[in-house]
Amino acid sequence: MSIEPTHRYDDIIDMPHHQSKRHRLMAMEQRAAQFMPFAALVGYEDLLRETAKVRQRHIELGEDAQEALNARLAAVLAHLGEHPRVDMTFFRMDGEGVGGEYQCIEGGVVAKYHAETNALEMMDGRVIPVVDIVRIELSEV
Repeated sequence: MSIEPTHRYDDIIDMPHHQSKRHRLMAMEQRAAQFMPFAALVGYEDLLRETAKVRQRHIELGEDAQEALNARLAAVLAHLGEHPRVDMTFFRMDGEGVGGEYQCIEGGVVAKYHAETNALEMMDGRVIPVVDIVRIELSEV
């Protein structure tokens, strides 16, 4: 196929560009926004991010480790009225219940113990179930 000049638009090529008398010219930002990419697959990026997240499983402590943890927890509860500062590691399930991640609190202040739910409430409002705690140490009383 060869390209040969056809001169089909010679009659209009040099005419002035039409400008509406009724509508103002669109700002360059608005014109550019018409050609910006859009999210054809809504939620796809969130799905990829969630899939790529590293999930961990909750570990079961051995009998000796559990007894040591219970002793340290009893020490924290003994000083509860003094709002003790603790360093702890606990497991937090993700929203899907498939797995989760271990989180650490360094120097967190324990506000209350809820016996009915067996959970510690921290001064910042976080509630941590005792069964999810794998390490707790008094850092300051």
